[in-house]
Amino acid sequence: MCCNIIPMFKHVFDRVYNDAARDDRVLIQKNTYMLEWMGLNLGNFCYLWDNHGPYSLDLKGAIQNELSVGDKNGPNLSPCAQRIVASIKAVLAEGEGMEYDGLDGGKKEFTERLWMELICSIHFLKHNIVISFFS
Repeated sequence: MCCNIIPMFKHVFDRVYNDAARDDRVLIQKNTYMLEWMGLNLGNFCYLWDNHGPYSLDLKGAIQNELSVGDKNGPNLSPCAQRIVASIKAVLAEGEGMEYDGLDGGKKEFTERLWMELICSIHFLKHNIVISFFS
């Protein structure tokens, strides 16, 4: 593995991962999924479809292992990893202030979590479900 999962969360979101916060648990799954699809080897996790998009039970176990070890800093990022993190931050910035029509008919603003869920879900469906449907 070239990078640690929890430190990569901090690099992307500029805050410490909180396993007690549901949004952080969803975000770390999506963040790791996105980092891996962009080329970082964080463990080559197997993802399945879940309520909030791609989800890896193996990744959940790896996160719990990292939490038990307690290293929240991790390694310094390589230039390649720095560019990937910058790309993800740019994608996150695109979602800031974007709205969607809520079920109640009112406008809702995308949260960081919903934006990541949307992006990762579209990617997962495009590369896993659609391809296998037409194969």
